Amino acid sequence: MAEIVFNALLFNNHKQYKLWAVCLMSNHVHISLLTLPGSPLLNVILQNHKRFTAVHCNKVLNRSGQFWAEESFDTLIRNDKHFYGVINYIIQNPVKAGLVRRWYDWKWTYLNPDIEKDYKIITDKN
Repeated sequence: MAEIVFNALLFNNHKQYKLWAVCLMSNHVHISLLTLPGSPLLNVILQNHKRFTAVHCNKVLNRSGQFWAEESFDTLIRNDKHFYGVINYIIQNPVKAGLVRRWYDWKWTYLNPDIEKDYKIITDKN
């Protein structure tokens, strides 16, 4: 299921949005993205993603019905400090859960290469 969800997110990267960070866990997903000009609204992007992945995951599971929880939590990024705090929260999720020692060892974590260097500089200062 993780591969379906992860690949679907990557498929629309640079088409509808720019992914900053992703972390798939067993029971939830964290995503930070920037919608691109001319793209659908964020809620439409998320609805389409959930619809597509629900159909494909349910096929693999040989089931039907609701796959995703209806709730989600969105936040607007206020500044650079908030941005990197959110990125850190997302990619450190499997570390905090005790699943890996380093964020980049979790197969279902993505960090945009454009910010990876900046992220490492900021986290190395702490």
